[in-house]
Amino acid sequence: TLPVLALLALALNRILMDVGNYTIALHVETTVSHSVKVSQLIGTLQAERGASGVVLASKGSRFKERLSGLRNKTDDALGLVRPIGIKEFSAIEVEVDELRTKVDGLSVESAESATRYTKLIADLIANDHQAELQLEHLGLSRSLATLNKLIETKERAGRERAILGIVFSQSRFTEQTLTTFANNLGAYRAYAESVSGMLTAAQKKRWDDMQLLPEFRQVADIHQQAFANATATEFSIDDAAWFDLATARIAK
Repeated sequence: TLPVLALLALALNRILMDVGNYTIALHVETTVSHSVKVSQLIGTLQAERGASGVVLASKGSRFKERLSGLRNKTDDALGLVRPIGIKEFSAIEVEVDELRTKVDGLSVESAESATRYTKLIADLIANDHQAELQLEHLGLSRSLATLNKLIETKERAGRERAILGIVFSQSRFTEQTLTTFANNLGAYRAYAESVSGMLTAAQKKRWDDMQLLPEFRQVADIHQQAFANATATEFSIDDAAWFDLATARIAK
């Protein structure tokens, strides 16, 4: 995805020069700052979701140390979002703690863990959409709409990282994971096409150029391998290598 901070910074600088009303300008600046912090939390929860799935799928034999580090990043992001005063924030923290306890005890299925993390992320995305609707300045509202569409696209990429992390950890598709993977990939492509139509010419060029980067091409190759070998009894793709590759693509 395009760099979130750069997108918002450009919009903010232009708008603060145009807006004469200090109160409106301050509201704009606060909304942008909050949106960036929430977006960072979404990203850390996505990574924690993916690693938790691998830990569960491998019965605790894989990714424990990696998951610990990702949880620390989530905790840092939670600390930044806490002062914002999101109404559901306390419930989010309780759910994160409960999920972690269940993952550590291997007392939850990987599919349920992924579903519950995804619900948390969806609630945070909905919060960003609400902030977008409340902005009085049309220019920034449009910029935040683009940002939120980018976040939705990135969320589909994050779900794919989690889905295939489980698949490659178990070295096979189940009927459920194959269906989930195919549906999610279709949704990712639909969101990506929608984002492309919302970008300026310069942003569109950068977006198109990104699709040619090695990380994007390698992920596309893995998509082809996954579908070609969907009924295979064993995959030769390493779950850790996949996680790193998917994370590198999401970070772009």
